[in-house]
Amino acid sequence: MSMDFEQKQKNRFLFLKKVYEFVKAKTNVGISNISCLGTELNFSQDETEDIINYLIQERLIEYAGMNIALTHSGLKEVEEILTNPSKATEHFSPINIVNNTINIDSMNHSSLQQSTKNSIINSYFDNTKINELNDIIKEVKNIQDTLDISIDVHKELIAEIQTLESQRESPKPKNNIIKESLNTTKTILEGAMGSAIGTTMIEPILNNIIHFLNGLQ
Repeated sequence: MSMDFEQKQKNRFLFLKKVYEFVKAKTNVGISNISCLGTELNFSQDETEDIINYLIQERLIEYAGMNIALTHSGLKEVEEILTNPSKATEHFSPINIVNNTINIDSMNHSSLQQSTKNSIINSYFDNTKINELNDIIKEVKNIQDTLDISIDVHKELIAEIQTLESQRESPKPKNNIIKESLNTTKTILEGAMGSAIGTTMIEPILNNIIHFLNGLQ
């Protein structure tokens, strides 16, 4: 059965948002391997190619030499939805990225919408955890050049560090962006644990990231 239109729109937006986050909301940054963003979102290769073609045709992303870059229109689309998630944009209906059913035993400092449709929740970061986040950023930066990873993966890791630094400096850091960036960082570090030395260096940082993520609401 083919994917319904609502889900297709949602996936297109999630991909565009991933591009937006990867380039740090800049229109002059080229991405050499944009298909890897689809992999991070668990999209198939065919689905990723369809999304890229759509976004190019709608001029939300564009070719920059051999790379792909975010256009000004694409940047505006993402920021319009993040600013006003209940309002449709030129290319997207209001997007719902929250599961319809959430089981809760206890909840503190959380943003929750129940029985809602087509909405995005932006829960904000607990600033009492900023020092813990800063420690993780420092730890990852200290070992990034020693990791046995490809050039593209290293660039991706640098981009995630920059995202975390940007959120750290923001007056209103967003939990969802921090979570996505830390989960990607965690995946990269797990992939670099190929040797005893690598494990010794990386495992404590992974434990800190997991502990930090578990503490986010």
